[in-house]
Amino acid sequence: MKVCIIGNGLVSLTLANALIKKNLDVHIISGKKFSHYDKSRTLGISKSNVDYFNNKIVSLQKIPWEIKNIKIFSENLSNKKILDFKNDNKQIFSIIKNYRLQKLLYTNLKKNKFIRFKNLQTLNKLDKKEYNLIINCDSENEITKKFFSKKIEKNYDSYAFTTTITHKKKLIIPLIKILLKRAQSLFYLFQIIKLQLSIQLETKKLEKI
Repeated sequence: MKVCIIGNGLVSLTLANALIKKNLDVHIISGKKFSHYDKSRTLGISKSNVDYFNNKIVSLQKIPWEIKNIKIFSENLSNKKILDFKNDNKQIFSIIKNYRLQKLLYTNLKKNKFIRFKNLQTLNKLDKKEYNLIINCDSENEITKKFFSKKIEKNYDSYAFTTTITHKKKLIIPLIKILLKRAQSLFYLFQIIKLQLSIQLETKKLEKI
């Protein structure tokens, strides 16, 4: 069986990794180059989904940032804590950088003999008879725009609340000391440069006199 996957995003690469484990021939079709990584985006994933990835897709290794406690506060209640998720100091959630997961999935696919990457600027050149199944995972190609453009709406121009991370003291205190030392060094360097400039200006004034 030969499968065609349109698109080269996270969904496409994850699906392709799952299919090649079934010894299926998979072609990934895209008009975009894979070399572009958006390093600003992250993905939240539960512990059960991390386990599923490790067992069924590809080992995530040390990519996830493990989270063992999640606290939710409300501004409307004077920042009062309203929810507290934890499980005996065990991992309950993970944060993964999108580009690192994407690179891992892509690298794993490149090693497999059942995968092929094809670049097509238009799907009109796609030979549909070549495949038993075609799966569209690209929200920007002509197929999606023709049939689903009125139903799909993406808007990333929005606000997001950041996370407060509590570190262990033995980790954060040495870091603070290092930063303070560097800050002091820069301050003294600045003072020396300022003094040197002041001396140069006074010298020029004396020369004029």
